[in-house]
Parts: sequence; structure tokens; C-alpha cells
Amino acid sequence: MQEAMGAGMRSVLLRRGVKQNAVRNTPIVIYRGPQPMKSWIYYTIGASFLVVGAELAYDFYYHLTWPIFSQDPRNPPQLVGEGKRGIAAGLAGSAGILTALLFFSVPARAVTKLSLDVAKRQLTIRTASRGLSALIPRAIYPSPLRKTAELRGFYQTRRNNERVVPLSLVYRLRGSATAASLGKNKVVRTDRGDVHVGIPHRRDIIFKVGDEKLWYVLESAGGAKPHSRGYKGFWRKFSHSLRGKTNWEGMPLEKRSEQLSSSSHHSKAESRILGEKEPWFLDRRAFDDILPFVVRR
Repeated sequence: MQEAMGAGMRSVLLRRGVKQNAVRNTPIVIYRGPQPMKSWIYYTIGASFLVVGAELAYDFYYHLTWPIFSQDPRNPPQLVGEGKRGIAAGLAGSAGILTALLFFSVPARAVTKLSLDVAKRQLTIRTASRGLSALIPRAIYPSPLRKTAELRGFYQTRRNNERVVPLSLVYRLRGSATAASLGKNKVVRTDRGDVHVGIPHRRDIIFKVGDEKLWYVLESAGGAKPHSRGYKGFWRKFSHSLRGKTNWEGMPLEKRSEQLSSSSHHSKAESRILGEKEPWFLDRRAFDDILPFVVRR
């Protein structure tokens, strides 16, 4: 694993000519990307589940009857005992709260920027929003809890939505930056004609830090502005409008380009300026080396 990460870092430094940045201890941005959907969408869905859970809890506690559906006039529905109504209300409220927290936490796990500090062998993870560990402002955070958060990599930078972790603890569980760039089908030109080769790929990458239960997700493909018309074009544009924007902070427009693999091995790789909602990698092949794939059982 260490050899793979070392090869990946050397690849980043040599391929893109940022060797001087590493000497100056300046972190190298290796990824910029959007959220799958905008934050307010997740918050709205979570708030809806929270309201539904509270409403069900209220109805169960004051109006839960048994049998629920009865057409027998000799056995009409009757209000159940207070203890059972309390249990039902508690379960409904807990389900609403847990589901809401699940949606509220999605932006805190959606990676928008990754920076690599080669000298310290550290990776800075920036997410769309701050997580629960960094939810409280650092000025009023109790010292014991803040020290615990700092040990986990939070509050190490000026941003509360950033986390600094050792590079040796980061590994991929799913997805590949290189495979995602190839798309669903790759055209290979031969003497007998064009052959479409199906390549399994995903549009996202999941990685973890150490033995933590939760994981991080980043977009590895997609986000180009659709230009198609008709029914399919409408839904593609609607889906594109819900997608978050890439974190292009501090990056000039002319540098928002990425090398694209050519469909023929005889042609040179092409490059184009990426859109405001497309992910950007400094080097996709090196990215897969820096974040090695590990099978966890």
C-alpha cells in the first residue's frame, strides 16, 4: 500500500510539474467536485421526515386504537393503553429523527475538495457542510470535546468543514477515477471497424478513513450541461439543475481542464474546459494510486 501511495505522489509531482509546491510545504489540490444534489434538497427531505415523525408520534399517543380496521359493530375500535401508545409514539418519533439525521448528514460526507500535503503525508478533506464533530463553533467548544475532535482531524484549518487525516489511513471502498473517465462504453478502433467495449464504471467514489463506520463520497464523472431536447432532455436538464456546483475557488477558468482519453490509441488525448458542475482531478491515474482500493470484509 505504501509503495502504491508513493508511486501515486511521484506521479502527481512529475506529471503536472508541481514539485516546487511540495518543497514549499504547500498542499496540492488533487480533486474538486460537486455534490450529487444541492444541500437544501437534503435538508428539506430530512425536515419533512422530521415533521412526519412528530405528527405520527402525536397521533399514536392520543389517537391509537385497536383494532385499526374493524367493521364489526360488536367490536368497535378502542383506545389502547397509555403504555402501548407511548411505545408506538416513541418508535414513530425515533424513526423520523433517525431518518432526518441520515439526510442531514449527507452534505457533511459529500467531498468537494481534496488537498494533499506531500511533506507531512496528510490529506485535507473538505465537505459541503460541517459534520456533527465540528458543528459547534470552535470559540465555544468545550476543551475536552474539542481536543477529541482535533485528534480526529477537525479544527486543524480555518474552515470547520475541513478535516486533516494521515494519508496512510485513507483507502477506497468503491469506484475508480480512471475507470469513471472512460464512460459506459469505450470505442476501440481496429482494422475490422469500431468495437464498443463495455466498461463497468460508477459516477462516484467511496472512501473511508481508518476503521470509522461512516464513509465519504465524491463525484467522479458526470455534470456536463445537457443540450438535448424533448422529454428526455427536459428531465436531464432538471436533474442537472439539482446538482451542486464544483468548488472552483481560487482556480482560473483556463485551468479548469482535464485530459480526456481518446477513443483510438493512435490519437492523442484531448482536453476541454470543464463545466461548473463537473468534477476535476489533477491526475486520475495518480488519484487511484494515492487512495488505494482495499477490500474490507
